Amino acid sequence: MSQRDLADRAGVRQALVSQIELGAANVTLDSLLKIAIALQVDFDALFAAEAKARPLGATRVFRHLP
Repeated sequence: MSQRDLADRAGVRQALVSQIELGAANVTLDSLLKIAIALQVDFDALFAAEAKARPLGATRVFRHLP
């Protein structure tokens, strides 16, 4: 499925789908839910690959800028 097809099915912008694929988007839960519905997958399936790649309890470290 192309980014355009997914965006059309989900009712979101194609640019958002592209940014999500690149890991560059701050996406809302609402948009993620629309994408899951368009893909016909459970909402948690969108996070499954990331969860498998990251050890349990591991978190990202954020550095606060001065």
